[in-house]
Amino acid sequence: MIDIDEAISASHTSIENGKAPVLSIRNLSVGPDSNSTAAILDDISLDLYPNEIVGIVGETGAGKTILARTLLNLLPSGLSITSGDVRLGDRMITSLNEKQLQSIRGKEIAFIGTNAKALLDPIRNIGTQICRVLQSHQKISDQEAWAAAISFLHRIGIVDAERRVKAFPHELSGGMAQRVVIAMALISQPSVLLADDATLGLDATVAIQVLDLIAERARRSNLSVIMIAHDINIIANYCDRIAIMRDGRIVELAKVTDFLSSQQSAYGKELMEVATTKTLSEPSITHIDSGPIALVEVKNLVKTFAGKTPGSEVRAVDDVSFRSERAKRWLWSVKADQARPQ
Repeated sequence: MIDIDEAISASHTSIENGKAPVLSIRNLSVGPDSNSTAAILDDISLDLYPNEIVGIVGETGAGKTILARTLLNLLPSGLSITSGDVRLGDRMITSLNEKQLQSIRGKEIAFIGTNAKALLDPIRNIGTQICRVLQSHQKISDQEAWAAAISFLHRIGIVDAERRVKAFPHELSGGMAQRVVIAMALISQPSVLLADDATLGLDATVAIQVLDLIAERARRSNLSVIMIAHDINIIANYCDRIAIMRDGRIVELAKVTDFLSSQQSAYGKELMEVATTKTLSEPSITHIDSGPIALVEVKNLVKTFAGKTPGSEVRAVDDVSFRSERAKRWLWSVKADQARPQ
């Protein structure tokens, strides 16, 4: 059995740089109210440092989502914290009353979950919903909040934000809805973001865009992220450290680079074996003349849609060209912004 306290210390060596953790979890256990001996979470300890992305990976039922809800003190009915504590800066979250918790949820610690459209109010446009979040934490006028919503949508890459801000959730694609949820989570500039399978159900291209956006915000602003996922490839590409969860416990905690080179737990080795077997041997491609066959080739592709005003248009695809000569395999031992297809 790995000593998690030793793993925490070892994994922090080149990360903390003398900084205090923004979020600290110590000996946290959660169980059902009806049975004090059963543990849903069992003795969890983890620190999260400024601008750090920590990935948590494990099978369904490992306790990842319960951990995220515990960090917000939003446990489902019938569950409660049986021991340990969670600190956000110098405040113990587990001892705050509901009014105090409401003041930090969204403002200092934010959450992004799966199925973005289900998280949005179907009868209010997205601008109104973003403004409501912002005005719950800042005393600003409706006009100032609306302008801030448009500005933030621009910053997270939503084209034609002035028009999109008036859209309703059913008018958005899955990827666009997830970007809106990210905007709602980040507009109050929290110090901690909990992303719980934030790309589940999105197609691969949109999922990469969403993960890139989360990582970019963490690197450029004062944001630390706990990224929960089932896919170890996501953690390997986007995170600084990885925590492996099984049966409500963290069984391994390490820097991503260290974990990829050598797993210290039997379950960590199992996860790596499963992940590596997904990469099958690539088929040989018959060569013609001096170059390989292009499996897909796109040149100067443009796609536009008619705008709402006469003569206007929305350019969804703008002069895109690419060529794929064979199946690409991405290096997962480096950060996403350094990855290159091989």
